[in-house]
Amino acid sequence: MKNAVYAPNFGEFGCLDKLVNLAVLAEKSGFDGFFLWDHINITGGEAMNTVDPTIALAAIASATNSILVGPVVTPLARRRPWKVSRELVSLDHLSKGRVIFGAGLGEPPEFEFTAFGEDSSAKVRARKVDESLTIIDRLSMGQSVEFNGEYYTVNNVKFNPKAYQEPRFPIWIAGTLPATAGLKRSLHWDGVFPVSRPAEDVVDAGWSHWLPSLEEFRDVVEFGKKNLGDERLCQFDFVASVILGQNKIKGSPIADFKDIGATWLLHWIDESIVDFDSAIKLIKSGNSLN
Repeated sequence: MKNAVYAPNFGEFGCLDKLVNLAVLAEKSGFDGFFLWDHINITGGEAMNTVDPTIALAAIASATNSILVGPVVTPLARRRPWKVSRELVSLDHLSKGRVIFGAGLGEPPEFEFTAFGEDSSAKVRARKVDESLTIIDRLSMGQSVEFNGEYYTVNNVKFNPKAYQEPRFPIWIAGTLPATAGLKRSLHWDGVFPVSRPAEDVVDAGWSHWLPSLEEFRDVVEFGKKNLGDERLCQFDFVASVILGQNKIKGSPIADFKDIGATWLLHWIDESIVDFDSAIKLIKSGNSLN
């Protein structure tokens, strides 16, 4: 099981220099990946420092040598897929093939879509995500694309260069449990990154409530095993989550997630309980690695 630091791009961590420093340290400390959230207005009316993840990841790729990088999760419904393809391919070349791309519907819709006059309907966002993924996939592989969808049209376009990786960078799909739409979407791509929607009565602002329990994660893995062939299953990523510095996920030891099939473990920096200096210490200690 590989380990990655999963950092917010807002708040105290909405600073390019801090994110680059964290990524460099994560690489030195033995982490396999450094992934960024992709938010533009996560708190709504409250102004908060926020950096563009693509720019930050380019800086991180330039400052590191081996650690994998990427946005997890990009809400594709508020992006133009051809622009996303150009960005990811450029980042893939800059990093010499170290990109993983995470995609999904995006949260919270009222702040990241409605506030800008975008349609926040889950059905609309889902259809846009599916169309976008098809376009990004083909353009990033250097194919000539003819596409006429409900929301996007591409008329005989081919991009050069194609992705550095063959046939392109891996694509992970986020899925919010207990719904299964994200899980079903992930079957067409390279991995699944499940999160668990907190109960309505949860008032704690921390992110631990979004982490799937062992039982929920086991169901995700079993879903993959049931619907993926043996060859694809061997290449498919099941991405588990833990809060940085903790050794249990909702009461279950991290090792249990590895035992049931987790291929990656994302160590979330929960900015509500961990400041920058604390994150530095936790990453540097190496105690988070499993």
